Amino acid sequence: MQHITARRLAHARSLLLNVAGGHSVTDAALDSGFCHFGLFARGYRAAFGELPSATRSAARLPGRVGMVSV
Repeated sequence: MQHITARRLAHARSLLLNVAGGHSVTDAALDSGFCHFGLFARGYRAAFGELPSATRSAARLPGRVGMVSV
């Protein structure tokens, strides 16, 4: 189950890093199979060391183009 959760979190991260996709944190969570946003945010932070909103904000900074690999 941990492997599946890790893959779902990685998918959410790729959606958030893809600036052209325009996914909100809610969209990324739902598209990755999470329906409890608090648990999603907690798992995301444990996996990547930052909140999903921070990933989304950083991806939109000037100088970061397209999608960044995980």
